[in-house]
Amino acid sequence: MENLFKNFSKAALLLLFVIFAASCKKEKEKEPQPTSIMPARFSIDLPESISSDSLQSLNRISSNHQLEGDDIYKHLRVFIHVGEFAAEIMNNIITTLSQVTGAGTISETGGDGRLKFYKVVTNWVDNSGVVTWEFKLDGFDIDPISGDSSQAVQVYWNRNPIRGTAILNPYNMNRNEENPVDLKFRIEYSEDQTNNTNNYEKQMIVSLTNIDSTDQNWMKNFKMFVGKTGDVLYLWGNSHHPYITIIDTNYVGGKNWAFVAHGNDVLDIGVASVALPPSNTLAADWTLTDWLTNYSIDTVLTQEIFALGITDTAAIDAFLKDAVAPGYFVGPTGWVSSGTTVPPNTGFTNTFIDLSGLMPYVPNEIANLTINWQ
Repeated sequence: MENLFKNFSKAALLLLFVIFAASCKKEKEKEPQPTSIMPARFSIDLPESISSDSLQSLNRISSNHQLEGDDIYKHLRVFIHVGEFAAEIMNNIITTLSQVTGAGTISETGGDGRLKFYKVVTNWVDNSGVVTWEFKLDGFDIDPISGDSSQAVQVYWNRNPIRGTAILNPYNMNRNEENPVDLKFRIEYSEDQTNNTNNYEKQMIVSLTNIDSTDQNWMKNFKMFVGKTGDVLYLWGNSHHPYITIIDTNYVGGKNWAFVAHGNDVLDIGVASVALPPSNTLAADWTLTDWLTNYSIDTVLTQEIFALGITDTAAIDAFLKDAVAPGYFVGPTGWVSSGTTVPPNTGFTNTFIDLSGLMPYVPNEIANLTINWQ
C-alpha cells in the first residue's frame, strides 16, 4: 500500500505562518492607549488539544508505516491552528491601532517604509443598507511614486457588546515580505448573544482566501466557525485543496478537509470528526448522511484503496482502524484514541462527545469562497 496517505502541504502551511508573523512584526511593539475606541478583543483562544502548530509532524507516510490516528488528525490540529492564528494576528493589529481615539485620519510609515493612511468614520451603514455600525476604519498603502492607494485593512465594529468584522490584505500591510498579493483573511467576532448562532456567549468566523504555495497539495481557501459558552467550544470548518491526492493519484477536482469538533479550554480536551468530500460537492449532496457516512474519512480512504485494486477488507479495516470517527484529543499530546475507545477522562461525557448537531460548510462554497471589502 505504498503512498496510501499523501499529506497536505507542509510548505503551504509554513508559508502561511511566515506571512502572518511578518505582517504584524512591527505593530506588536506598540502599547495600547486607554482612550482607544478600538475593540478590546477580537478572537477566541482554543485549547492546545485541538490546535497545534507542529508542522514538523506533517511528513509523508511510508509504505511500511501503519496508518494511525495521529497521522489523520494532526492535520486537523494544524488547520484549526491556522484559523486561530489568523484571528490572533488580526487581534494584534487591532490592538496596535489603539492610537485611534475617534473619527478622523492618521498617517504613519509602515514596517515596509511605505506610507499607511487610516480613516475612521462613525455611525457607518454597511452594504446591506440596514445595519449601522458604531465605527469603521479603513487602512490603505500609499504608492510613493503614483500616490495610488491599495486597501490593507478594514474594521467595522460596535463596542457594547463587542461585535464586528475585520479584513486584512497582508501584502499591503508590509510589502517587504513575500506576501501573496491576493491573500486576504476575514474575522467576524461577536459577544452579542442576541445575534450569535445558538446564542453562544462569544463566537468568531475565520475565513482565508487565495493562500498561495508552489507545492501541488496547497491549501487555497479556509473557513472556520468557533462558538463558546462557558468552558466548551463548538467548531466546524473546511479547507479547500485544489490538487490534493491522497491514495488515488488519478483523482482530479480537489477535496475539502471538513471537520466538526468540541473543545474544553479548561480541561484541554477535544473530540472531532473529519470528512474528505470532493470540493465540487453542492448543498444538495451535503446532508447529514453524506457528511457522516458517504464522505467520512474512513469511507473515502476505503474507496480509494479499492480503486487501487486492493480488496482484502480485513487488511483495509486493520489499516484504517483509527480512521473511525470520532477522534479524541488531550493536550498537549493531541490525538489519543478513536471510535468507541473513549479516553479515561471525566470530561468526555456523552454530551461532550456527541457531535451530531454540528455540520461543516458546503464544500463547493469553500472552493469558491471570496472576501470583499465593504
